[in-house]
Order: sequence, then structure tokens, then C-alpha cells
Amino acid sequence: MDDLYSLLREEALQLSSEFRKASIQGRGTSQEVADFRENAVQAFLGRYFPFPHRIAKGKVRDSFGNVSASITRF
Repeated sequence: MDDLYSLLREEALQLSSEFRKASIQGRGTSQEVADFRENAVQAFLGRYFPFPHRIAKGKVRDSFGNVSASITRF
């Protein structure tokens, strides 16, 4: 269990670093920063949920007919 904890701690540090890099790379708009961060999260999840699982974007409609702008699902 200690190995898993250590691995996840390292992953968290890497994800945090990717988020900081996203802030530098996406200086144009907040959407650019969000896109870079989304890519980092997708890469992280992809390492732990390999094929046949996948990560995709889509819209979600609730029971009241409200639609989200965008959501990432896996």
C-alpha cells in the first residue's frame, strides 16, 4: 500500500507541474489554460484507465432539460 501511496503522490506532483505549465503555455485566454489542463488530466486518467476505457467530451442533459456546456467523461 505504501508503494501505491508513493506512486500517487508522485503523480500528483507531476499533475501540479503540468497545471503550472498550462498557466504559462495558455497565457492568451483562460480557455487555453483550461484546454492545457484538461489534456494533462486526460493523460493522467489514461495511464490508470487504459483501453478499452476512454476519455471523451460531451454534453450532459439533466432531467429538467438543462444542458451543460461541456463535460469530460471516462
